[in-house]
Amino acid sequence: MEVSTHQNHSIPSFQCYSHCEDESDATFNSVCMNDYEFHANFMNCGDECSSLGHSAAPSLEDGAYQSSDDSEELADYSSESGFRERTKSGCLEFTASTEMLRIRFPFQSISVRLSDFLCLQENDLLNDTIVDFYLNHVVEHVLPDEPNKRITVLPSVFWHNLSILQSGVMADEANNTLTDDQRLDARFGDVLDFVEDFDFIDVDYIVVPVNEWEHWSLVIVCHPYTARARMLCFDSQLTDDLNNLQNIADLCDDFLKYVWLRRRMYPHCSEERMRCIIPENLPQQGNNFDCGLYIVEFARRFLLAPPRNLDAFNFCVEYPDFTIKNKRRDIQHAVLSLCSNRELWTPILDLLNRKL
Repeated sequence: MEVSTHQNHSIPSFQCYSHCEDESDATFNSVCMNDYEFHANFMNCGDECSSLGHSAAPSLEDGAYQSSDDSEELADYSSESGFRERTKSGCLEFTASTEMLRIRFPFQSISVRLSDFLCLQENDLLNDTIVDFYLNHVVEHVLPDEPNKRITVLPSVFWHNLSILQSGVMADEANNTLTDDQRLDARFGDVLDFVEDFDFIDVDYIVVPVNEWEHWSLVIVCHPYTARARMLCFDSQLTDDLNNLQNIADLCDDFLKYVWLRRRMYPHCSEERMRCIIPENLPQQGNNFDCGLYIVEFARRFLLAPPRNLDAFNFCVEYPDFTIKNKRRDIQHAVLSLCSNRELWTPILDLLNRKL
């Protein structure tokens, strides 16, 4: 199962013209800003880009900025954006794989490409690159600087890797071919290697974005390995059957016990399950595409003002003004605020938001 939540539709390739003689080819009505007009011609990006952040698309060095056949060798090198080529017709061309921003957070380096940014338009699902970016952005740039509040944000691919390993182990268990230690290593060893630089023990909160069946939910582990340890599960599309959320919580709990065992070299003193809490009166989405917006806003609200009593967590009481209105624009502006060439992307931002 692929973690990507980006819909399989065509991605527009934008061209920026200083002078456009023929408007008949434009898929969108042109947007004028500073004497430039943006046109979009749809292309099938298929295998060109991946929302896992490990794109198969050409890198900057390979020429991620594509130009037409009549391009001149005029390269504009700028920090964080690689280069762009200007064609003889005076246009700048952007493909789905064009990198808008590359940023290093404490434990993650994230590259935001144009295809990622486009999933912030209305009625589209947030992909994992955007979810990873915004959760880290909240922790590093939105929360007040509190040295005593230690937060680990795991990448979306963590849950993907953790969950897919379990099916293979279940097959081996049916054949009774593994010892207890081998079973634990098979379930969690590769994932622990993947997150070896992440702190799980000396932290206050562990933020785990979860994507299953093209739906985002969120787990926040509070005060792990202490008597106050709680696991909060947030979901904007709850049903009467909560078994899936409980299974997610149990798997996270098993992994955390394995982390302690391998990093401290002895079992954790408590073998009991960490208490799983689903906050009361969680706001629910009214469509099938806003789940990503809900989980990042759930995380932002909680981390800014954690409830004093997690065991009696009523979401609407704690955050009565919760809303995801304008959340897509908030994330768009968060990305652009960190771009060294923000003015290059502003017309595209306006184009995406014309229907809002």
